[in-house]
Amino acid sequence: MTMDTITHVIAGAAIGKLGFENKLGRLGVLAGTLLAVFPDSDYIALFFSDRLYLKYHRSFTNSLLFLIPFSLLFALVLLKATGIKRFWSFFSLSSVEIFCHTLLDLMTSSGTMILYPLSSHRYSTDTVYPFDFVVTSLFLIPLLLAFVYKNHRARILKYFLFLLVFYLCFCEYYHSKAVARARDFALISGLAYQQVAALPQPLSPFRWANLIETEKEMYQGFVDFLKKPFDKKEAFSPWPWQQSAPQYRSPSRMRYRAWEKSGDLHSIEKALDLEGVKFFYWLARFPIARSGGEINGHHLVEFVDLRFFMAESLRPFSYQVELDENGNVVKEGFKKL
Repeated sequence: MTMDTITHVIAGAAIGKLGFENKLGRLGVLAGTLLAVFPDSDYIALFFSDRLYLKYHRSFTNSLLFLIPFSLLFALVLLKATGIKRFWSFFSLSSVEIFCHTLLDLMTSSGTMILYPLSSHRYSTDTVYPFDFVVTSLFLIPLLLAFVYKNHRARILKYFLFLLVFYLCFCEYYHSKAVARARDFALISGLAYQQVAALPQPLSPFRWANLIETEKEMYQGFVDFLKKPFDKKEAFSPWPWQQSAPQYRSPSRMRYRAWEKSGDLHSIEKALDLEGVKFFYWLARFPIARSGGEINGHHLVEFVDLRFFMAESLRPFSYQVELDENGNVVKEGFKKL
């Protein structure tokens, strides 16, 4: 999941209103809003196939290597379409809007190919959840204030940029604490880990999902830094954003669940050779393979990315393979929500 489209739209409008309306008028707001969602134009690939979309989403439209060429192109288009002789203002608007979109996506756990086509690696800082109401508000509030206090746009921009940076640093502070917790668990448990991550969770910058990968297993634990340890049960909070599902625990009471990366079942071994499964492993950060039981009289093998796994009933990103009694593939593909 990337940063949600609503946040991108609001951020684009806010940047256009506060930073470029003086030079470009209302066109700066409109163009800024459209440019802010341009990197998500690769959604068009969904009309052809899921795999094509997943392969190229957040690639060249989010690549920093294409930032200047795209900005030059849009500046030329806006210059010709509007007749406003402010090429460098259009160029600056395009650059800032596209860069802001890429930066917001980079801060989520989905990852962004910022060096495409030189590299297909998806970089991510794991700082904020894709639907972060604070980040959205820190763009929306100054946008609304700019309509009321038209002569103070520069001051509004400065204050809210400071608040945005402060909030992101605040999230990163707790992110580093969560990562430290995961590494401490690995050290105490004697785990030779290959990678460790702490992923932001919904509704609160204090909640994180810790993931530890070893040679044969994945370890997953959920922490809420606002929770305090008690002898018998966790503290109850009347605030909705502080209430959490049972898996979120205080730091001193964290529990880790161990997942086998791939079982010894012959069906899993056979499914690993499929091109679709290999593609899934290319996409996933913390993949596991497991038996999914029986469906339509066939054996089901499921591949899950623990990055998006919070409960058995919520698996938004998984790849499933149906095998008949002879081990032949009957059906395969990404699970539809």
